[in-house]
Amino acid sequence: YSYKICPFCNKVKAAARYAEIAIKNVEVNPLTKSEISFSKNHRKVPILVMADGNIVTESDRIVDMVLSTKMDSTFASAEAKKWADWASKDLAVYMYPNITRSFTECRSALAYADESFSPLQAFLIKNIGALGMSM
Repeated sequence: YSYKICPFCNKVKAAARYAEIAIKNVEVNPLTKSEISFSKNHRKVPILVMADGNIVTESDRIVDMVLSTKMDSTFASAEAKKWADWASKDLAVYMYPNITRSFTECRSALAYADESFSPLQAFLIKNIGALGMSM
């Protein structure tokens, strides 16, 4: 479960592509979050629901689990962990505000809603979401 413009969600998708693991993505409506109503305690994306029903939250935990399936020590080094930590704690938090500096940019970032939701939902996501993001 993810948002298309979420850097943490995209980190999970990139790790899955690297590990050659197919994941089914469910685009979450950022206004209603109805797609993740099953998750009472954790209301942020990404959320991974395993085939056995177990739920994994937080991008770092999901990425660690995904990469552990690929028997590759590339990401186990101290240097790799240092850069992964920097990307999560520093880079990702600065990326989002830089693509959403104005209402117009926020609305543009949310344009993906046109292909993921009904016309009414997309209109609300793009306009109400952009207003909230740009404040």
